[in-house]
Amino acid sequence: MRKIINNRLVQTFAYSILTLGAIHSVVLMTAVFKYQDIEFVNLFYILDLNLIFPDLGRGSLNFIISYGFFILIFLFVYLLFTKPGK
Repeated sequence: MRKIINNRLVQTFAYSILTLGAIHSVVLMTAVFKYQDIEFVNLFYILDLNLIFPDLGRGSLNFIISYGFFILIFLFVYLLFTKPGK
């Protein structure tokens, strides 16, 4: 993987955000099982976009669209920040 962060403080901040995101995901998955509501892992709900667009976090179509959005972001990062293996 290409090293995109050379500054140690910035790298520490990035890893901290990544760690907090992982903890947040565990909390959300716990809520899914506790309340039996899959909407907790709707990407638009996770990003709090439902605060701006109230209906964005509801419904199965929006749930599917949210993970389509995730796949686009994943591909963007994969193509831009990783290099092919040898």
